[in-house]
This record gives sequence, structure tokens and C-alpha cells, in this order.
Amino acid sequence: MKLWLVRHAPPCVPAGVCYGRTDLPAEEAATLDLARSLAAQLPPGLAVRTSPAVRCRMLADALHALRPDLPATTDARLHELDFGAWEMRGWDDIGPQAIAAWTADFARHAPGGGESVAQMLERVAAAFDEACAALARECAVDGRVDSRSLDRQQVAAFELAWAGADLLAAETGIAALPADSPPLRTALSLL
Repeated sequence: MKLWLVRHAPPCVPAGVCYGRTDLPAEEAATLDLARSLAAQLPPGLAVRTSPAVRCRMLADALHALRPDLPATTDARLHELDFGAWEMRGWDDIGPQAIAAWTADFARHAPGGGESVAQMLERVAAAFDEACAALARECAVDGRVDSRSLDRQQVAAFELAWAGADLLAAETGIAALPADSPPLRTALSLL
């Protein structure tokens, strides 16, 4: 088992339009192509978690149709960034001043009154923590870590720990930034 981060196929939205939380379908042919590719690569019995967005559910359902051993669990904490009043507006219509305000404080500014990147990371981290706890429970026998179970889940444990370290580093980097940090420094703190 391994941690895989997969993005849905391109959504059905005109170019140049801001979208995040808006529930848009994805291109059907691209979704099926992506599902076929994933079905050929993913290991058996992988725990699949998906956003409730229709474009994400389309991919999860197409994958499950090809690989019945990969049913998906929906988790609202995996939703994309909420752009608030910017949703479904053209980037040109939002205007350079509003976009500059967001990029000047990329981590903390809530574009369009939606949510900030820091808020999004917080909810994704909570979903991630829950996945880590579930893995720990899988590897426990009578409340103690069982070495044979841990050996079978070794790759998953390593991948979750590595991704957790990445999330923690991003959260720590954001928290440590002064409010007047330049946009490039803010963006680099997320890498």
C-alpha cells in the first residue's frame, strides 16, 4: 500500500475561469483514460479517499468500475480551495488588485472571502491524521503494535509519515512567516 495523490481530469469549465469548490463535472473521456491508467498501476486493496466534488467522484466511480477492490470513501475535508465570491468568475474580471492582495499573503488571505490556503491545509491535515490513526489501528493487536502487521503495512506507514512531514513543514512555514512576507517567500514556504 502506498500514498497516491491524484488530481481529477480537466473540469468542464471555460479557460480563464476561477473555480475551486464549485461542483463541476470533469471531461468524461479524460476521466476514463485516467481511471484506466490508475487501474493498471494501483496496488490491490488500496484505501481510496475522495472529495465529494462530482469531478472527483467521477474518477473514483470509474476506477471502482474497473477495479472493484478499490471502493472510495468520500471525505468533505478533501474539497478544493473555496474561492468564495471569486468562484466561476473570470480571472480578468476579478482584477489584478484583488489577485495581488491574495498573492501578497498567499497562505493567510481568503480569496473572494472563501478560505485561505492555511485553512485548506488544516482540514486536509485532519483527514490525513485520521488516515494515519486508521493505519495504526490496523497494525495493532490488543492495543499494541504488532510487528507482522506493521511489516505488511510498512510502505503505507512510511508514505503516510513522509506526507505528514510535508504537511507539517508547510503548516510550520506558513505560521512562521511575518504578515508582510513577499509572495515568493510565502510560495516557497509551501514547497
